[in-house]
Amino acid sequence: MPVRDEFTAINLLVPQQQTLPVRALAWGILAMVFSVTVAPSIFALVFGIMGVRRARRLEDAGLGAPGRGMSIAGIALGSVGLGMLVLAIVGAVLAFVFTAHPPVRSYPS
Repeated sequence: MPVRDEFTAINLLVPQQQTLPVRALAWGILAMVFSVTVAPSIFALVFGIMGVRRARRLEDAGLGAPGRGMSIAGIALGSVGLGMLVLAIVGAVLAFVFTAHPPVRSYPS
């Protein structure tokens, strides 16, 4: 007899409509912790956008919008993580440019 998907252990902890928002939020939190890596931010953005789209489809079908807030939080945290990464890269490039080569001094002839 086949096992029904709705009664598996993970589906009892996280309802099936909320797996994408939970993933988005988890990756967003990881993006904040490990802000120098790009993968968690990208995953948070992708899962967040997918979660918002699924919530919109469910809401249009009259089933409510479960997980929309978590999806939006994942998008926000992923965006902040990408912003921090960009600032770190710009700061490192500027630090290299302004400290790697001392200014050339001209001496009177």
